[in-house]
Amino acid sequence: MYSMHQPDYKAERWHVFICYLIIVWGSCAVLMFANRLLPRLNIVLTTIILGGWLITIIVIAVMPSKGGRSHASSDFVWVTWQNNTGPSRNIPKAMGIQIISSFVTAFIFLIILFYAISDFDGVLSTIAQLPLTEIYYQATGIKAGAIGLTVISLLSLMGSVMGSLFTSSRIFWTLARDDATPFSRFFGHVSRRWKNPLMQFCTIMGCIYLGSDVAFEAFVAPSSFSRRSLTSRLCFPFLKKRASIVPGPFFIKGIPGFVINSISCAYMMIFIVFYCFPYSLPVDAEYMNYLCLIAGGLTVLLGGWWIWVRRRYAGLPVLAA
Repeated sequence: MYSMHQPDYKAERWHVFICYLIIVWGSCAVLMFANRLLPRLNIVLTTIILGGWLITIIVIAVMPSKGGRSHASSDFVWVTWQNNTGPSRNIPKAMGIQIISSFVTAFIFLIILFYAISDFDGVLSTIAQLPLTEIYYQATGIKAGAIGLTVISLLSLMGSVMGSLFTSSRIFWTLARDDATPFSRFFGHVSRRWKNPLMQFCTIMGCIYLGSDVAFEAFVAPSSFSRRSLTSRLCFPFLKKRASIVPGPFFIKGIPGFVINSISCAYMMIFIVFYCFPYSLPVDAEYMNYLCLIAGGLTVLLGGWWIWVRRRYAGLPVLAA
């Protein structure tokens, strides 16, 4: 946003690192010390996200036709466009609703966003760290409008950051409580004053960005952790003929279940391999895909830790329905 009024501004990595610290530390402070306000905050952020989505698509759908400008052609949006960037019943229902609603809203937003682009080369060559701001500027034609829409996106991003930190910290605390992590007594402690586990966070991951933004993006990419975690949850029960799975309301029995399970395992394995391919050729140390290194290193590290900790970690108790 600052670069909109300062064309000569050049973003440095330490600028991004400072913004990273502000967002992460601010989100952690809210989760640790404002635990009672989280339900209300969730309602406020949900309203901002949905309202901001509606406001944004209306603005970028209407404004490009004003002031002698025009929308992008349908041929650009649908033909020319290419991506040149590189509890047992309610929880499954909630996950399904979230995936479907996210897909529908994101798809509508992207299509309208593509129609708002009038200078694709300008989007690719923008000096802004967030090219979305440049698209907003092309759509509205005024800098104040672009900044306002970007602020709405940043507020939505803050909600996503807090949600991710809340989920990951509670999962990690659960493992620490059951003595499955290093320094489990420290990480599994619950504050008597604030009535919740105080998240112990560090800035080491953010420091990776100072050395290499490509390595940082590979490290924090969803595929680097969630894909392998999902694959292990799919493969190990499959190898045991799904005998370790407690059937729930959505459990698929018999051959259809094995077929779906096997296809899912194969898909995830191929997906991980594709994610390890280099971004471009020839490959150099600065722009290589570090995901292959991270995937191999974490597999060895977590595998070794599992062999060590399984002697004292009994796992979560399974309660019969």
